[in-house]
Amino acid sequence: MRGEAAMNSICLSMIFRSPRNQLMRVKLNGIHVNRNQNSILSDFNLETQLDEYVVILGENGAGKTTALRTIAGLQAIDEGEIYFNENSVKDLPPRKRSVSMVFQGDALYPHLKLGAAILNSFPKEISGEQREVYLRSIANTLGLESLIDRYPNQISGGEARRTAIACAMARKTHLRLLDEPLHSLDPALRPKLLQDLRKWHCEQGGTTIHVTHDADEAMQVADRIAILSSGRVVQFATPSIIYDDPQHIDAATLLGSPTINLIPVPLKTDASEANRDRVGITYSESLMRHGIPSSCEVIAGVRPQHWIIEANEKESPSTIEALSLKATVERIWRGCEHWHLSASCNGHLIQAKTSIDDHDQLEFIDSVQPHQTLCFSATAAHVFLFDKKTGTRVGKQSIHQ
Repeated sequence: MRGEAAMNSICLSMIFRSPRNQLMRVKLNGIHVNRNQNSILSDFNLETQLDEYVVILGENGAGKTTALRTIAGLQAIDEGEIYFNENSVKDLPPRKRSVSMVFQGDALYPHLKLGAAILNSFPKEISGEQREVYLRSIANTLGLESLIDRYPNQISGGEARRTAIACAMARKTHLRLLDEPLHSLDPALRPKLLQDLRKWHCEQGGTTIHVTHDADEAMQVADRIAILSSGRVVQFATPSIIYDDPQHIDAATLLGSPTINLIPVPLKTDASEANRDRVGITYSESLMRHGIPSSCEVIAGVRPQHWIIEANEKESPSTIEALSLKATVERIWRGCEHWHLSASCNGHLIQAKTSIDDHDQLEFIDSVQPHQTLCFSATAAHVFLFDKKTGTRVGKQSIHQ
């Protein structure tokens, strides 16, 4: 078995290896796509680096698939430019763009057996004998070795998904576009396939652009993540930067489980002015110096693990620029690694979690009962403020002092 695995690895490396001068960079500049007078992409900008695995992350309807189709040449653009390396491909038809794409719908021919579909995807320069060797290697890697003599109507949705990926692997292009590649896959198969996708990218070189709405999936494979909101990229950075320093409310919301707590907050120039039955947050001189108008409506974001939970109600936030609120406990439950708590504050859901290894906090959590009122607070370093109208981050310089 070890010898067979080693041979498969060698075969895949032979398939995937690419000359360095063939590496691909992709640049989309000011892309606009309208459909039926509706804007799908609006001033969409994205520029990849060499050998980069990029994930476009966004909610359903954000324009992710349209972005991939514009790169592949399958979707006409109304405005903007698309470059592969330094060359404009705006007017190139899809067949001349040398792109392999995994579609959401798998796109398998119903009259072709799976093995034949994969064989037909290999470049012409690969001989027939080599194709058979490479076919077995790819099929083994993706767990398809027992299915290559079946037709698409004889396999499951997850098997069809893996076959579509196998066809894309066989094309040996320097730009790979993956539209929800884990769609229809059982949860148990996802980690292995993510590992295979990343290995494929590393060994073949070039650029991979992977679309998903799953933040965990994105964080596992991406060098950088492009957060797509209403047809625009609102942040493009490494997973850790986006998680720790989100520049837009959608970036903060998409990454993290449970999702970030978002609370509309009336800013106060003095903590003592805050009505204790509502949310209160200080509005200090340092925040004012960084350009937040006194009339600005903001939404505060706090990650579930950053709440400090106490039984006693506070008169005001205990730390300058800190957020403090009262909430009524609704439910407490244990996950694999954390205790989770959900509560309600003026109709807003508050979610908190604490590590099962945090014994001090757990001793307190054990005493909490449903319908009990608790005080939730967070220090300035753990509070993100977003403009309610635009969704953009405000006051970020002072929060991380």
